[in-house]
Amino acid sequence: MRFMRPSLKSLSSLAIAALTMMALPAKADLLLEPYIGVGAGTAKNTPFGVSGSYSDTMAGTTFGGRVGYAMPLLWFAADYSLSNGSYKNSEKPSGASSVDGTYTGSNLYAVVGVKVPLLQAYAGYGLMNELTLKKSVDEKFSGGTNFKLGAGFTGLPFVALNLELLLNKYGKFKGAGGESDISSSSTAVTDAQSTTWMITVSAPFRL
Repeated sequence: MRFMRPSLKSLSSLAIAALTMMALPAKADLLLEPYIGVGAGTAKNTPFGVSGSYSDTMAGTTFGGRVGYAMPLLWFAADYSLSNGSYKNSEKPSGASSVDGTYTGSNLYAVVGVKVPLLQAYAGYGLMNELTLKKSVDEKFSGGTNFKLGAGFTGLPFVALNLELLLNKYGKFKGAGGESDISSSSTAVTDAQSTTWMITVSAPFRL
């Protein structure tokens, strides 16, 4: 009986597959990580047919949590949060009136993180993101392309201290005239984005 000698390519493939299987953990832990924090940032939108943009400074609180799976080095989670606070107009189109008020927000991200002794870092892509500026007629910004970046210190007992950056470029606007897409050809809002820095305290549990 004649046996075929394995090729170098097939042996390499088997070796890579074996090493990959060895690197995978035997099981992943359930990750539960509630958090609370404070944040500050800016929101900017450009209405159609005016000269200039509205720019607002925002400050408020947020609370939320992450639910997912954690391995020795990596973790994956869904990250949902609610926020509220106040905003103050810092820039407005020529001839427009200045409006200050309160806001609410909600964010859902798919997040992947890396944890090493004392530190963690993570990044998330927005799945559902909304910002509502409370006015006589509320203005709601949603959709679009949204990201979260974070880094945390995990060396304290039971809690982690995190610094996060939220970058939002919204895709839809809802105001007095109903909901419309945000684009350069829109007749409502041609551009809308916000940037928020947050400091949060979280309590990561691995079950």
